[in-house]
Amino acid sequence: RPGLSPDHARFVALATERLRAAMATGDVHTAVIRALIWVRLPTANADERAFAIIRRIRTAVGREKLPLAEFKRIVRHQFFMLLIDEARAIETLPAMLPDDPAVRAEALAVLRSIVEATGDLPPEVARRMGELERIFGSQPPALRDETLSAERYGLPPGATGAERAAAPRTGRSAWAAGSRGQKGRPQRPS
Repeated sequence: RPGLSPDHARFVALATERLRAAMATGDVHTAVIRALIWVRLPTANADERAFAIIRRIRTAVGREKLPLAEFKRIVRHQFFMLLIDEARAIETLPAMLPDDPAVRAEALAVLRSIVEATGDLPPEVARRMGELERIFGSQPPALRDETLSAERYGLPPGATGAERAAAPRTGRSAWAAGSRGQKGRPQRPS
């Protein structure tokens, strides 16, 4: 049978070992991609919402900074890392995050906006999101931060995650600096 040869077994073992060795490497964007894949794993459905989440991840990271082929490779590697050793893949996330609390908070805000954009969170997704908030070193934003965030997108202070995620983005952040087009210009989908 194809795929059961000793050469294939060696290839799989080598690829698995390389992925294990690379679990603690990567930048904040790679950490966000891994975190988003992990938080949505319990839903395990490949419907339109799953593909919308993938598009949002790529938009958040920045299409100009990350060509489509490279983005696909990172998503594939992060998914396989989670399949190989989910616990270790999550334990190594802090090593991938910068020391700057502002960048970590912005990355967590991106995570939150993408995860909450699909509406109500199943209990396991909500539990995992709580774990990611702990890992990223931030608690849910205070009312002042919610107000500032809402104002940035022209929304009322009590806006839901889905409303914030759907709002056009005009501000630039330290996390995504250089990853968006000119202010006010719509981005062409890739």
